[in-house]
Amino acid sequence: MATIPTIDEVLDWAGQALPDDYLDLLKTHGGDFCNDRVCLYGVADIIERNETYEVRRFCPGFIAIGDDSGGRAVVIALGKDPGPVYLVDYGSMMPDDFHVIALDIKTWVAAGCQVKDLSAQRAPAYRIGIRWEGKMSPSALKVLRALSPRA
Repeated sequence: MATIPTIDEVLDWAGQALPDDYLDLLKTHGGDFCNDRVCLYGVADIIERNETYEVRRFCPGFIAIGDDSGGRAVVIALGKDPGPVYLVDYGSMMPDDFHVIALDIKTWVAAGCQVKDLSAQRAPAYRIGIRWEGKMSPSALKVLRALSPRA
């Protein structure tokens, strides 16, 4: 039978302090759904979820505190100071892919732990230049034209 870690064991595992606002939230609502989508990890799950998704490896200095029940993690920075709450896809847990969903835990909770629908956001467009020497087949030209953005 597995034992449920204590908050002190979670802090030891994290290796750093966590904001007081988050610790208060963990004590009162950890393991609960804050709305119909967002689950806040409780002390029984937080270490396992972070180890399973290798948060330390891909997001050093951050900890996943919950998820949106759709493959995205709710993440905050380790440390005593309060900071932004982020949403990031579990398939691409790089800080460059973080989306700020609130300026701090208190603001996020006061707003009902809402997460943005990021599916409507478009990926950035990139321009590439191709220099082709020789004759290009009509089918290759068709593919390049289809891939080229229209300015």
